[in-house]
Amino acid sequence: MRSSISAFRTLALLLLAIALAVAAPVSEEDRPPAPLKKVRFTYTPTGVHQKVVLAGTFNGWSTDATPMRLDRGKYTVTLLLPAGEYMYKFVADGQWITDRNAEKFHPDGYGGQNSVVVVDDSFEGVMMMRGDGSIVTAELRHGEDAWERSLGKDGTVTLRLRAYMVDVEAIQLCFTEPPRDCVLMRRFDSDGTFDYYEADVDMPAFTYFFRLRDGDSEVVLDRTGPQRETQYSINAFRFDAAEAAAFETPDWVKNAVIYQIFPERFANGNTDNDPDFSEWYYRGLTSLPPTGKTNEEYFHLVDDWYDIDGLKQSPYKTDGKPDWNSFYGGDIEGVRQNLDYLKDLGVTCIYFNPIFEAKSNHKYDAATYMSVDPHMATNDEFKAFVAECHEHDIRVIIDLAVNHTGHTFWAFVDAREKGEHSEYWDWYEFRKWPVPGDRVHAPFNAKDYYDCWWGFGQMPNLNFDLSRSGAEEQNIVDIEEAMPN
Repeated sequence: MRSSISAFRTLALLLLAIALAVAAPVSEEDRPPAPLKKVRFTYTPTGVHQKVVLAGTFNGWSTDATPMRLDRGKYTVTLLLPAGEYMYKFVADGQWITDRNAEKFHPDGYGGQNSVVVVDDSFEGVMMMRGDGSIVTAELRHGEDAWERSLGKDGTVTLRLRAYMVDVEAIQLCFTEPPRDCVLMRRFDSDGTFDYYEADVDMPAFTYFFRLRDGDSEVVLDRTGPQRETQYSINAFRFDAAEAAAFETPDWVKNAVIYQIFPERFANGNTDNDPDFSEWYYRGLTSLPPTGKTNEEYFHLVDDWYDIDGLKQSPYKTDGKPDWNSFYGGDIEGVRQNLDYLKDLGVTCIYFNPIFEAKSNHKYDAATYMSVDPHMATNDEFKAFVAECHEHDIRVIIDLAVNHTGHTFWAFVDAREKGEHSEYWDWYEFRKWPVPGDRVHAPFNAKDYYDCWWGFGQMPNLNFDLSRSGAEEQNIVDIEEAMPN
């Protein structure tokens, strides 16, 4: 399943570089425990795509980190990975696609499947070692987005670069304009596959490239990619503070201990607000047929908090899948009663999955963004809870998904019922109208009627760019290229 933490990356980036210094000897803990394995991923397209990427547990399900390249009609990318099992999907123009050629599969949590690759000794091994004179240029990464460079409020810009773990002895940041000595980048992190380097620069505008050295080998990285030649022309990266938004990571988050809470499943502190499914969007969805089983939506409360059998396989579904629509009554009061416990764990920040009113238990399908779901808390109760968290020196972050709404969201309901006569019609991307069924149900083949997240009709995508389809607009990074809605 793609991680719901869709969103937390430490933002700072790198500028650097001066004469290459001799690297310190490699310690045992600085060396991977075993060779990395060459793993090739291949996607055969069924149509024309603008962008295809590989997303999985090896890159935090990022839709930017691992682009795939078109080669003889197929998209491919080769990664170097430690031995282990990894889930993944292809993402073609925003659509998540299961690799049916995989050897194993795992439920993605949304009714589909993630592909699984088992990396073992059957894959070719590559041993990384500083000073061996070999630099692996695949997956060298530096761009111009927020993760790879950021401007602090003091005017200092941080640039970042990644390279395979223990593969290079030194990396320099070098300047072409204005002329200036290179600076040596510092290694600040490692994730078991990649080492991450950064450097700070205090110039308001400059052009730059990177020089990597290992043994007697040297590689230059600029906008055209890595170059090994001794004679080369530089197509430099460019930075201008006048065109960049200042960003400074708050000090409190740099060493925070963040505890993610799915509130419906954490603790039931107030049984009086347990779901009773009286809201209009549950109408007709709270009873079973005479057989006691159905594959339709069936919303119900599980009386026994410790009865988790349905989360493995629903006793109410005929397809043998988990019980997607069960509720347990978890609420904000349940979290409040456990603040001392969280404090004892060392937690300094709670990261909540969405808490706004919604039909589902996960709450990513918002019916409104103006109120907390009444079966979790009232708005006033949540405000009081946040104040009590602050008394415990615990901060609160709420997950907010605004690339889509729920199909029960008031604007979508109006547009679905009125069609082009609705003033909210162009808030969404409708492909056909009228939409079959009623406002309580999302149509089974919803993506044939409107653009929706991962094809799930319960979550229609908002239309942010009037000049492009939903899939295309996800790749736009410059607002000047868009027609904002």
